[in-house]
Parts: sequence; structure tokens; C-alpha cells
Amino acid sequence: MRRLIRAVLWRYPGKLPTYRRISAFRSFRSTRELKTFEFLEAASIQALWGGRPVASVVVVIPTYGRAASLEVALRSVLAQTYRDLVVVVLHDGPSEIPLSKGDRVFSASLSSHCGVPGVVRNIAIRATASKYVAFLDDDNEWFPNHLEVSIAALEDGSDVTYTGLERVRRDGSTLDVLSEPFDRRRLRHRSAVDTNTIVLGRRADAYFSRVCLRRWRLPPEDWELLWRLSAKVPVEHIETVTARYYVHGGSYFWSESDIEDGSQRLKKDKYKAAPSTVAASIAVAPN
Repeated sequence: MRRLIRAVLWRYPGKLPTYRRISAFRSFRSTRELKTFEFLEAASIQALWGGRPVASVVVVIPTYGRAASLEVALRSVLAQTYRDLVVVVLHDGPSEIPLSKGDRVFSASLSSHCGVPGVVRNIAIRATASKYVAFLDDDNEWFPNHLEVSIAALEDGSDVTYTGLERVRRDGSTLDVLSEPFDRRRLRHRSAVDTNTIVLGRRADAYFSRVCLRRWRLPPEDWELLWRLSAKVPVEHIETVTARYYVHGGSYFWSESDIEDGSQRLKKDKYKAAPSTVAASIAVAPN
């Protein structure tokens, strides 16, 4: 009977929407507490900064214990060809952030460690003002054209965009490239979209899940954001590869073997869907 119920749920509404409902039910009490935490921390940070940083784009970088890679991520943001931006770096816990300062860089530390990157991002969104919001993890980086191509699409009328992502192993070799057209039906079962490539217009429902995720727990928060927003507004895929994801053993959510296995499954799905287009889909734009 359990197998029958699971088979029905996996077909409709789908595997990941089912996991989403289960996770939301199990985490109901903690997510309410984290929402209150968001409001209080955002108000405290605004007071620290003397108001909300304002720019056309706010770039949010949550961080926790990665000073070296954080500097690389930050440099890639400040090297963007699109210049009307501010960067918000929030450390998930009461610790100093050792990074280069500048008039476009705002940093702060939360009063306590919450362990939910989505909540850290939500606090940064609440504490700032902008037309657009973009996201980058502290162990990855953007190519210089990332914001330029994303904002161009948003200015043309898109509400949410995501670009191609190159995933790189520790030895410097390319694992794969995630760059698939958006398909909400396919999203019911898997996602090939990463937070580091998403840029969206600021809106009241543009917030991340507050469910505390650990390794192997589904669904990922970038999937949840796109699933929820795509029910209301169009999502545009930009083929250009503009971000680089570093695969390493220090990930808080995915082991290297998880990512390698997932990459093989994605490649198999691509060959089944369109064998002739696989080579084109993994072309990488020059850095």
C-alpha cells in the first residue's frame, strides 16, 4: 500500500512538491520562529548601517567560516560590468567578517547562528532596498557579465532569470554545465537550476524557504523558490554560462559523490530527451 501511495504522489503532484509539503509540515513551528528572527535581525542590521543600502541590484552573499573563498566570491561581484550594485555579506553567527571594505560592500553578523542559508538571504533582502536581487554563495564566483546579461533580460520584461552554471572539480576540470530551458513539469521531479545563477525582481513573495536542510534532505531551497514563483510569474532561462560552482568536500549540503552522481543522472536525461543538443548545451562562455 505504501508503494502504491508513493507511486501516485511521485506522479502527481510530483516527488519534489511532495517532499516540500512533508518538510513544511515537520518544520512548521521552527519556520515560524525563524520568520520572527528574520524581522528582528533585519531591523538590527538596518540600525547598524544607519538605514537600508540602496542600488539597482543588491547582491546577497551568506557566509559561514569561509574567509578565503569569500574574498574570491566578493571580487567576482565587484568586477561585474554592471556597476549599479551593492553587496551584502551576512555571517551566520556572531563573528567578525575579515573582508575588504568599500563603499559598495555592507557586512554584518547575525546575533546567533541559525544554520539556514535561506533565512540569512531573507534577512539581507529585508535589510536592503533595490529593484533587483541576486545571490552568490561564499564558495563560488560569477563571470564579469553575469549581472549585465541577467538585468538586460529583466529590463525586457522578465520577472525571474537564471543563467548557465559551470561546475568545476577540485582538480580544475569541468564536471558539467547546468543550462537547461525552464520546464515546470520537469521541475516536479528534479531541478537543474542553482541559486548562484538566479536574479529576480524584488517582490513581496521573493523569499527563501526557512526549512532547515541537511545533507540529502529535499527539496533544495533554490528549487523551492523557483517552484513557488513560477506558479505566478514567468521564469526565463538565459543560455549564457555566467557562474562557476566549485565542487569540494566542504559543502554543507552536498558531498562530492552526491554531485557527481547527480551530474550523471542529468546527462542521461539529456541524452534521452535530445541527443543532438547535448554538446551544444555544455558550451561555456569565456571568462
